[in-house]
Amino acid sequence: MSVTQNQQLQLAQATAQVLDKAYPTPRPAMPETLWHYTSNATLLKILGSSSLWATHVSCVNDTTEVQHLFDLIFERLQRYSHISGAAPIIALLSSFGNKDHCATSDWYISSFCTDGDDLNLWRAYTGQNGGVAIGFNSENLLSLALKGNRAVLSPSKIPETYLLPVIYDRATKTRLVSNLMREIRKLCIRHSGIGINVASTNYWAVVEEQIAVVAPLIKHTAFESEKEWRLMIKFGCRSLDSLAFLARPTTITRHLPLSFGNLFQNAPALISEIKIGPGQHQTITKTSVEALLNSKGYTGINVTCSSIPFRPL
Repeated sequence: MSVTQNQQLQLAQATAQVLDKAYPTPRPAMPETLWHYTSNATLLKILGSSSLWATHVSCVNDTTEVQHLFDLIFERLQRYSHISGAAPIIALLSSFGNKDHCATSDWYISSFCTDGDDLNLWRAYTGQNGGVAIGFNSENLLSLALKGNRAVLSPSKIPETYLLPVIYDRATKTRLVSNLMREIRKLCIRHSGIGINVASTNYWAVVEEQIAVVAPLIKHTAFESEKEWRLMIKFGCRSLDSLAFLARPTTITRHLPLSFGNLFQNAPALISEIKIGPGQHQTITKTSVEALLNSKGYTGINVTCSSIPFRPL
């Protein structure tokens, strides 16, 4: 018996419940402004196209992000590998060493952080000299993703857009993984009882889709200082021609442009500030960005310079 849409929905609902319980109560308040560090070239693309690109979960630069979740899953599974219903999951997870995780996932992500002037973030995400941090109004950022949502299943049934803080704390990650695997195991047992082959490739593809929802939201403790938030969007039934692609040295990556041109006629409702990164030509860059904003019809966006006295040599 093949996996039905109802069984897929059960797995998705289980994942949503696990995520809902992963954070402290009350959940951390969403900051008024979330910052996106990027290069000068990408800023030109964002303002020129009036769109922000989300990246497919399998195409992020740091592949250890997804692997980190699977490492935690392996660790957890060893504790109850003898329990009935765990064997099919262990066998399937064991085959993951030589494959690209979540390559067929339906989820796209975009990363932000709470600090708009952090030297480590400037160094990591804006290039060797310069770059910018774009300050987005977080509520309108979430609205942008929600208004562009055209997924197959109704958002009233399962969340298809998340804007959540990344989890770094070891205890919280352990609890999340434990709850996720417990819910998946329960559903495996239930579904196998009605004749579904829970060890099949098709069934695992559905399970993997749910792991792909969780994977971008946990990172190694070493990255805790980034204080990252992630916007996650399900592709759903959007037309394939809504995707954008980039040629990389070793692959082709997939991206989902989120157009804000028609949704926010007043750009400052979405972008509140652009901060020029530390570098050799801050004043020139600031003046150029202000002229660029005016040329594109964006008004009221504050352009400032980083206060960090850093100059790459």
